[in-house]
Amino acid sequence: MLQRTACNPLGKQVAACYLLAEQVAGCLLDEQVAACNLLTKQVIAGNLLTKQVSACKLLSNKGAACNLLAKQVAGFSLLSEQVSGCYLLGEQVSGFSLLGEQVSGCYLLGKQVAGCYLLTEQAAACQLLAEQVNGCYLLGKQVAAGNLLGQQFTGCNLLAKQFAGCNLLAKQFSGCNLLGKQVAG
Repeated sequence: MLQRTACNPLGKQVAACYLLAEQVAGCLLDEQVAACNLLTKQVIAGNLLTKQVSACKLLSNKGAACNLLAKQVAGFSLLSEQVSGCYLLGEQVSGFSLLGEQVSGCYLLGKQVAGCYLLTEQAAACQLLAEQVNGCYLLGKQVAAGNLLGQQFTGCNLLAKQFAGCNLLAKQFSGCNLLGKQVAG
């Protein structure tokens, strides 16, 4: 995993939707969200992306190698410059289209994610996560007892409502597959 500086995939506080994390391996999070904004400083009601993503599109329909990120992951540009709502993925995720045309309910993941990697195989400059997720770490902070989003998150479940152990979504991690086969939201 590339060493990263000034890389803030997540803010420390996401109102009503605390996404997580004091540390991302090789990428310290702090209050200054710069160059690598997965979230902006002002995130309300579970807005996981930056300010506005027109038509709720995080990914194009042609996401080569099942990119969670945009077509070009470079210079810590993890998301589009425009994001609206609090939608990260649609209810149905298929064919590497991780954000569908219609998104509702503030889902981090779709109900069905098959063969799609949360991480790209080669995410230049700033990987969203490390290539290896060990010990149930999503962002470097230990995810214990299924608490992926911090101690409490209400009104905006980023993942399924129930986690078992340290499973981020599914009971099994395979390769870079952070998304489980089934996510009920």
